[in-house]
Amino acid sequence: MILRLLCVIATLLACSALIRADEIELHDGRIFIGQIVDETNSRVRIDTMVSNIRSILSFGRTDILRLQKSELPKDFFAAPNIPPTTNPQATSGAIADIEFIEVPVVGEIGSAVLAEGLKSALEAAERRNITHIVFRINSFGGQVSVAQEMARLLRSKAESLHYTAVVERAISAAIWIVFSCDEIVLRPGATIGAATAFYQDFSTGEIDVDAKMNSALAAELCAIAEQQGINPALIRAMIVPDAACYWVQSAEGDLAIVDTLQDGDVLKRVLSENGSVLTLTSTEASEIGLANISELETTALHQILGLPRWRIHGKIGEIAMESARENRMRMRVLEETRERRASEAEQRRINQLGQQIREIEALVRYINDGIDRAESLHPNNYNYSYNIRDGLFTPESRRAWMRHTDEAIVAWERVDDALGKLFRAEGRARKLGSEANFHELDIQSLRELARDSVRNLLANRKRSGV
Repeated sequence: MILRLLCVIATLLACSALIRADEIELHDGRIFIGQIVDETNSRVRIDTMVSNIRSILSFGRTDILRLQKSELPKDFFAAPNIPPTTNPQATSGAIADIEFIEVPVVGEIGSAVLAEGLKSALEAAERRNITHIVFRINSFGGQVSVAQEMARLLRSKAESLHYTAVVERAISAAIWIVFSCDEIVLRPGATIGAATAFYQDFSTGEIDVDAKMNSALAAELCAIAEQQGINPALIRAMIVPDAACYWVQSAEGDLAIVDTLQDGDVLKRVLSENGSVLTLTSTEASEIGLANISELETTALHQILGLPRWRIHGKIGEIAMESARENRMRMRVLEETRERRASEAEQRRINQLGQQIREIEALVRYINDGIDRAESLHPNNYNYSYNIRDGLFTPESRRAWMRHTDEAIVAWERVDDALGKLFRAEGRARKLGSEANFHELDIQSLRELARDSVRNLLANRKRSGV
């Protein structure tokens, strides 16, 4: 046993002798060994290895218990025996692993990334008493309204849930999710920013209106970001094209993000001005203290977040987002089906209405011709022979009178029948959305005329003379 302890001590001493580098010890017990990249009165950035993954981390001075500087060996980052970051909580067997849910924000917001999916994932986390949510973000943006809704969902559960953004790419609307998170970790080569939603006169047609819309969006996101300790000048520069943003060193030696240069400020970098919108690389974001850079898998991020060991809880976030997309697709199919059926029904209505209109037009022509024919067939329109002494028709004329009367009766009855069909056709056309071509009273009046004509003809059918 003594021999084993001596071997362990010898190994530790050998590693200590072998590797000498800058060392930061935090108040929570974590120790990071590497090369300090830069430091100010308020923050220190260190290039370090976490689980053999190179990372650039930024810490506030108030979080640092001890800082020791030593010369960095040339092969430090290539050495296989770099001492791991230590954290008493992370190695204590008495503390159970923390579980987290990973939610993918990959693709276009509003189509591949949906607020319904986020809502389902957050609710699933609450049901399982999971308090940590990691967002894997790789998106060029999408619908700002959907991103706003997602940000509101995150804020509504901010007291019970803790959010971490792991960013490969967060452009345009995607920054709403990033700046709603408690921590931001950027992958090497990541980009973040360029969130102008209304640009000049392309979006609304009015430059002044576009400027006001961008300003309103910036104000809303600035309020969200400020709650996470992020300088609102950065947010405005990412959304408002004419917003200036500078990285300066104040007269007191502190590095800061400002939108206006003051006397005594030493300009370190112009981040945005003259109509451009701000987009930051991972290196730039790390330099100004916005985020850490790391290639660590999400399952190992607890080492730089100051948490005990954690593990992912299944694929809840991925399943929730996929289910939301499938539900959206089903709803879209249903909507397209309804629209298609409505279109088909409308086309049938139009076809049926066209058929009714053609039928009405044909009936009107038939009725007009029928009335002319009925009137021309009236027996009074013909010449008859009669006896001069008593005025009675000759037998032949009496038969002609009755024949002409019958022909006129048939003609008027056909007119009456056609008027009935016209009345019904008009009713069908109105049900199909057509305006009335003929008033009902007009049709009824014509039918009464036809029937009166028939009654009069019947009453005189057996007329015997002049």
